[in-house]
Amino acid sequence: MKNSQVITQGTYAYFHNEFSGQTTSIFPSSTQSGNASTNTRYFSPSFYLATPATNRIMAGLAFVSNSANRDAEQNSILRYVQASNSVQDYDVVPAIAVRITDAFSLGGGINISYANFHLKPIVGLPGSNVADSQSNNQSDGTGYGANAGFLYKPTSQTVLGFNYRSITTYHLSGTS
Repeated sequence: MKNSQVITQGTYAYFHNEFSGQTTSIFPSSTQSGNASTNTRYFSPSFYLATPATNRIMAGLAFVSNSANRDAEQNSILRYVQASNSVQDYDVVPAIAVRITDAFSLGGGINISYANFHLKPIVGLPGSNVADSQSNNQSDGTGYGANAGFLYKPTSQTVLGFNYRSITTYHLSGTS
């Protein structure tokens, strides 16, 4: 690349699910009939910047966010298997690439990530006189990972590449 490049991207998805039917619990033995609905939203905006540092070295920076939220009906017949939750993840990825030859380049970077989880499962004994209980679980923390790859350009119209991204291991703490 001879000039800086900026890419912005956004993904949004919305799912509305309807269930109509029957659930059966083995222990304690009970059957419930009815309808249930769930709304799920997913949003992932991202921003990428690449700029030449020299004629052979490129510097890059990415900001990526992932947000998923599910709103389940509190008194749904599916309340024991489907919970309301919120998952947020924010990544910052600084990277560098080096052009070894005109046809071969190597690159790598680190992934610095922050995640927040808020899960609200419901526990109960269907068909009994025991009231349901909702757990409120919240945790957050940071994680680190790495990525590396190469590009090979055998012809002016063909580019082959490989990218490896390591697992990001999070160190979470929270309350329940």
